[in-house]
Amino acid sequence: MESGVSGDETAAETFGRRKRSPAGGGGGTSDYKMAAVIDGGNIVAVTGYMPMITLYNGRFIWVYDLVTDEAHRSKGYGARLLAHVEKQAGENGYGIVSLSSDLQRKDAHRFYEEKMDYDKVSYVFLKRL
Repeated sequence: MESGVSGDETAAETFGRRKRSPAGGGGGTSDYKMAAVIDGGNIVAVTGYMPMITLYNGRFIWVYDLVTDEAHRSKGYGARLLAHVEKQAGENGYGIVSLSSDLQRKDAHRFYEEKMDYDKVSYVFLKRL
């Protein structure tokens, strides 16, 4: 385990290199990382992220998942995890952190926009085959 978000309740782990990003995106060979907040010996929040390169964003960090156990929301865990991702991005020369959120997740949207200062810049489209 590598050192994660500040505090004793957080751990981060780096997973092995992949030949392609999980979504088939433009990252090439990249490190997928996870960080978690641990409370009372239990994981209560987790994020998964990795560096990518696309024409739209250039070099950036994509947050694949940010999940907080429902019983542990509004305790600042999501903010700590995103702050960790943003710190990692800045320390490694990435000027953008980006993520997507399901349309119905209004509380999450408020969190990203109002508390974490993220901008809503696009919609993500999906076609199941």
